[in-house]
Amino acid sequence: MYVASGSLPPGLVMNSNGSINGIPTQRGHWIVRMQVANATCGGQAFPNMTAWYSDIRFHITGSGQVVQ
Repeated sequence: MYVASGSLPPGLVMNSNGSINGIPTQRGHWIVRMQVANATCGGQAFPNMTAWYSDIRFHITGSGQVVQ
C-alpha cells in the first residue's frame, strides 16, 4: 500500500508493510488516497491486483501543545 495522492499529516510515516505510525505534530485536515497493489491474503499472492481505497481523512485537533 502506498500514498497515491495527498500527504500524511506531519509526524506520521508509512512503513514498507503499509502501517502508519507516529505522532501528528500539527493540527489540521489532510486527505490521502491510498492504493493497494500486489496484495497477499491468507498466504495467496495477487501480484496483478490493483485496488483503490476511498480517501482517508485525518482531522487532527486538540487544545494543548503537541509534544512527542
